[in-house]
Amino acid sequence: MVEYIRGLPQGTTAILSHHSFTLHQILTGLCIPGHEDIRISGSAYDNLFIVLFPAGGTPQLHALKHGEFPEPCPIVEPPPALPERN
Repeated sequence: MVEYIRGLPQGTTAILSHHSFTLHQILTGLCIPGHEDIRISGSAYDNLFIVLFPAGGTPQLHALKHGEFPEPCPIVEPPPALPERN
């Protein structure tokens, strides 16, 4: 998983869904700082982690709960509009 994500072209948006017991291994493999103190129970289903890789900068981790927005909210391009059905 880590090798696949690292191999994506710059500017790629990727969504990864995984289990709480693999989260730290993935974040460590991606060299994401600040995740060591995050504790997740196996019965928690409302966690959302956004990782940003700014060009030439340190990766940023935003740990959220469902319905929350990070401060400051990262700038994310909206998805393209779906074509209208005939």
